[in-house]
Parts: sequence; structure tokens; C-alpha cells
Amino acid sequence: MSVTDTDIPPNTPLQVVVFTATNNHTENCGPPPDWLTTPWAKGERRAYFQNCHGEQWIASCTKDLFRITGGDIGWETREVRIPCYENPQYMFRALELVFNGPEAQWLVAVWAAQQ
Repeated sequence: MSVTDTDIPPNTPLQVVVFTATNNHTENCGPPPDWLTTPWAKGERRAYFQNCHGEQWIASCTKDLFRITGGDIGWETREVRIPCYENPQYMFRALELVFNGPEAQWLVAVWAAQQ
């Protein structure tokens, strides 16, 4: 049985995977957190960053919560809630992580996309 355009109601999002990434980090970093494979919350956005060294970061944000994890921090999840989340500079401090230039630019873009 095949699906045609007439079988799909208008404005129905197609529930297909559009992106996957392989964990580039060693076993010493531990496994990525479970929230990376759970269904997304309403209004949630997720973003992926990988630099030229293969270091990976994944962010999740909603209007109230910003989460980030990465192999460089052993796939630990860091979270920031409002009000720190309202300004990217406060968010960086609250995460208690050091980001290089490209990582910081990516985080600001992720933050701005949720605003």
C-alpha cells in the first residue's frame, strides 16, 4: 500500500527523522543522557554543534528552560531556568562552563532562536 498526497490531511507534519548524529566520544565520557531520545516537549527546540575536533554539544530549549549536554562534560546535563535564561551572558555564567568562540556563537544563536 502506498501513501499519496491525497491520503495525508493538509498541514500534517511528517513524523520522520531528519537528522542523526553518532557519538564521537570515548566510553570514558559515559553515555549521552536519555532526554536526547525522548519525545520533544511542546515548543521545545533542540540544536546540535560539532567542531572540527569532533567535540559535540546538544542543546534543548523551551520558553522556561535551557539544557545543554556534551561529551566534553561526560554527557552531564546542565540546566538554566528563567531569569538567568533571559540574557545569554547570564546563561553562560549559570551553566558554569567555558565555551570557545564558535561554541559561544552557536549558543547565542540557539538562545536567539527561542526568543
